[in-house]
Amino acid sequence: MTETNQTDRIPSQPGPYSEAAAQPTPPAAANGYGSPGMVRAGETEHGDAVWLDARGVHAATMATLTVELAAAYEALAGVQARCTAMLEERRAVDWTAQLRTMFRAFEQDLPERPAWPSEFVVTRRRRLIQEEAQETYDALEAGDMVEAVDGFVDLAIVALGGLLDFGADPRVMWHIIHESNMAKASGPVSSAGKKQKPPGWVPPDVRGCLIAMGWSPPKEAA
Repeated sequence: MTETNQTDRIPSQPGPYSEAAAQPTPPAAANGYGSPGMVRAGETEHGDAVWLDARGVHAATMATLTVELAAAYEALAGVQARCTAMLEERRAVDWTAQLRTMFRAFEQDLPERPAWPSEFVVTRRRRLIQEEAQETYDALEAGDMVEAVDGFVDLAIVALGGLLDFGADPRVMWHIIHESNMAKASGPVSSAGKKQKPPGWVPPDVRGCLIAMGWSPPKEAA
């Protein structure tokens, strides 16, 4: 009579750890019950149940998951690095962010919502615009390339800075006015070379945008 290894052939009787009542139980433990550490992995070509130590399977699974998790973290770190680089690149050309930084460095107020500023702020902004506009005009008159380009940038800075003085978001205002200007593309051109408003052109809703930002329009006199 040929001896049968206990791990190769399992009696077909239900046990506490069998997968179902009709399934063979795992090898008996010292206490006479099926071993809770064994899991059914399949059958041999002869139909015998094959049992594996669950602890070994668990360890192998955890090792695989650890490798996959490490790869996922590495991929996530790469995505975060790219996003950070994109954010820094965007900040490098974000005029509003740079202007806000300049305002803070110069200890100038940054209103949270649109409002007419103090007379001091209005006077300062008017003077800055006049000075930069005059310098740019003089550079154009003199044919000075360097000073003209410098003046254009300074004019942009003092103009956009005025929006911050008045509590308006330059990005929002730029967007709606840019769209409005693009709507003039089909319009005629004046003798001075300026695009005119085409039929049906609608002006930008500056008032509505300011109200949406929190502006309280002054009450009209009765």
